[in-house]
Amino acid sequence: MATIPPLPITLRDGERITIVPAGAEHAPGYAALMEQLEREDSFGLVSAPGDKSHQPDAIAERFVKAAASTHSLQLVALNGTGELVGEAMARGDHRPRIAHRADVSINLAAPYRGRGLGGAMMRILVDWAAAHPVLERLSLAVFAVNHPARRLYESLGFVIEGVRKREIRLGPGEYSDDLIMARFVK
Repeated sequence: MATIPPLPITLRDGERITIVPAGAEHAPGYAALMEQLEREDSFGLVSAPGDKSHQPDAIAERFVKAAASTHSLQLVALNGTGELVGEAMARGDHRPRIAHRADVSINLAAPYRGRGLGGAMMRILVDWAAAHPVLERLSLAVFAVNHPARRLYESLGFVIEGVRKREIRLGPGEYSDDLIMARFVK
């Protein structure tokens, strides 16, 4: 099973956050976070309001599956009142030809961006992958217009490996390229 102990961190402004492995009990908070992100059109989600994949039962099932996997790690960030304010995941695969790699993703509530939480969560994923006996490579996709996320990933050693032109439709006649980034941990 892929797990870590609860990790308390302090954001740049002094607020204390606890990062824990996601459990079924975090599904309603995660669903609320996804609904919030869908409404704000945050240049990070391809889903839209009402997406059925963000139903608490489906989320709880994914969290339980990730917790049981030796190749995946799903984290959530809880503020001092227990509100879920962020999540990050490394999703690996057991199939031999791709067991050495995992896809990573991160989502943060708007008030928690730019305060160090995203970097802390991504560093936990990178460190976990580096200590993993099989994982060697992490990859992700990011909207080209999401400059803060790109800067974060580059600061952690991710490099652009490919571009999917006009992959994301932001609105009528408005598109963003989708950048494929990766880094090796070993």
